[in-house]
Amino acid sequence: MVEEAVRVSNDLLSALLVSMISLVGGYYFGVVRSRNERREEAIAAIFKEMIVFYRGIVGWIQTPNPNGSPDVEPDTTLADYCWKRLRTFMDVFVGYEIWLDEDTHKLIHEFEHAGLEVMKKFRLPRAERRAAWDRLRRDVLAPIVNKASDALRAEMQAIPTAFLRQLILRRGGAHREDTEPGG
Repeated sequence: MVEEAVRVSNDLLSALLVSMISLVGGYYFGVVRSRNERREEAIAAIFKEMIVFYRGIVGWIQTPNPNGSPDVEPDTTLADYCWKRLRTFMDVFVGYEIWLDEDTHKLIHEFEHAGLEVMKKFRLPRAERRAAWDRLRRDVLAPIVNKASDALRAEMQAIPTAFLRQLILRRGGAHREDTEPGG
């Protein structure tokens, strides 16, 4: 009788253990991986649209024909193409900004404002636009593009370890101060 009770309790504990492992494994390989994949897609989309907009501006300024069209959209003027790319970038950013950490969000927001500033300067005549562009690219837009690109890349590389870091922080294995750089 005692042996049967021990066997039944062992079976129940084994079943409970398997259930718990399945639940944790299912959560990690289902929800967490899916969330990380959506985050990766969001960051990649923001990065792509930011770079396509930036390259559109560079192409517009460097072309000898100010009323020319980009190779990818031959029926569109460069000005219209750049405005379209800016709107697309802004839409993607607004749609996916929830996936960005605060510092990266600020950098992308700065790039958005710098892009608007650049586009407003392009209403100037071509010679003035070229002079304004050189200064804006060197002093404003290029540094922000570089910082934002680096921040987006860093977020992409941090994704696989985010779950483990959160798990360690929740379980009390490390203190928040210990996880910060230089801490």
